[in-house]
Amino acid sequence: MVYSSYQLSVNRPGIAPEYQGKIFERDQTENTGIGLSIVKKILDNQGERIWIESRSGEGASFYFTWHKNSPS
Repeated sequence: MVYSSYQLSVNRPGIAPEYQGKIFERDQTENTGIGLSIVKKILDNQGERIWIESRSGEGASFYFTWHKNSPS
């Protein structure tokens, strides 16, 4: 199976390290809504991964994998 990785970067203040492990959990971090938790659930159900790389004050990059079916 072939996997692709995708990246979405945001030019915002960034996400402090103490919140990075919680942003994919519904209602665990103020002002995150449910969007990221839904995305994580969908990706988890498909056997995929999502993660974040961020430093406070330097923006954030979200990464996820998605499998490609190999040609038959």
